Amino acid sequence: MTLTEQRSISKIAAGLLIFGSIPATSINYFTNQGFWHPGYSRTGLIALILFQPIYALMVYFIWQGKRWAKILFIVLCTPGFLALLFDYKRVTTIAFTSPLAITNFIAQTTLSITVVILLLLTFRRPAPDSIA
Repeated sequence: MTLTEQRSISKIAAGLLIFGSIPATSINYFTNQGFWHPGYSRTGLIALILFQPIYALMVYFIWQGKRWAKILFIVLCTPGFLALLFDYKRVTTIAFTSPLAITNFIAQTTLSITVVILLLLTFRRPAPDSIA
């Protein structure tokens, strides 16, 4: 894989994150999850809102191909993946509140796994670009 291919994979991963969050946020509104979850404390909601610009910057730096941003995203996804594997009963009771919420959860989990795999592919040492 060449450096050009790695950069395009980084841009695809960042695009998936941005364009995947738009429908997820919309669905969360209709299923009372995410920002609209009635059980959020004021502190939790403020933390969630303050994290959004940080998330946007992280996605921007992934788009730019910054290695530290890719590593940070993978590190931040790891606890969620581990919770899904080892505490799936609690995760499913929180996420599976309606058919739309189930669809959203499955789509977002698949999207996150796809992005992590794409980002892991970009860590390989790049082959020199061929001159044609």
